[in-house]
Amino acid sequence: MTSQLIDLDSTNDAIVKRISSTTYFFRTIRGRLKTTDSKLNRIRPRIKELFSSLNKPEFNAKTERFIDYLLEESSLDSDKNVVFPQGIQSFIKYEERARLVLLDRDRELFPLKAKKRIAYERDEDAEKLNQAALSAIIKESNLVKELIDKVFGKLENNKTVNLVKEFEEIYNTNSDFTVVSKVYFGCIERAHTNPKIKVTIQKENLRTISSTNITLWDTIFQM
Repeated sequence: MTSQLIDLDSTNDAIVKRISSTTYFFRTIRGRLKTTDSKLNRIRPRIKELFSSLNKPEFNAKTERFIDYLLEESSLDSDKNVVFPQGIQSFIKYEERARLVLLDRDRELFPLKAKKRIAYERDEDAEKLNQAALSAIIKESNLVKELIDKVFGKLENNKTVNLVKEFEEIYNTNSDFTVVSKVYFGCIERAHTNPKIKVTIQKENLRTISSTNITLWDTIFQM
C-alpha cells in the first residue's frame, strides 16, 4: 500500500482526500458485511430445519425399505447371531467411554445475542490532520526517490560517483538532515542490490560535511 501511495502525485490535495474517503468507504462496507453475516447466522438453523423437513419423507421411506429388507433376508446361525444378507457385513463397534463430560454450546441452536454496536461520529478536524500528515509523508518520500534517481543518473553518465560529495551537495541545497540521511542510505541499499555497481568505502579518507559536525568515509560507486 505504501509503495502505491509513493507513486501518487502528492501535490494534488484531491487525491489525498480521495484516499481518505476510500478508506472510510471500505471500513463502512466491512462493518455492514459483518452485520449481514451475523443476521445470516441467526436464520441459518431455521433454513436447515426447513430443508430437513423437506427431505424427511424420502429419507423415512428409504429407511423403512432398508429395514424391511434386513428383516426378510437376515437369519440366525447356530449361536443365535444375526447373519445379514450378502454384501452387508456384521460388525461391533467399541468406543472408550470418556472420563470427562464435555458440554459444547451449539451456536446454531443457541446463537449468541448480538451486542449493541457503538456508532462513532466522524472527527473532521482529526481527518484534516491525518490528511496533512499523509500528504507530508508522501511528499517527503517522493523527494527522497527523486534525489536517489538523480544520484544514479549521474552514476550512469559519469560511471563513477562519490556519495559523500552528493550527500554534501544535497544537504547544502535541502538542509533537511532526515531527507538527506534517507537519500544516503537509500543509495547504498540500491547499489548493493545491483551487481553492476561496485561500492568502495575508502576508510583512509574522512570527509567532514561543511557547516555540520558530520564526518563520513568517502564512498565511491563505480559501473
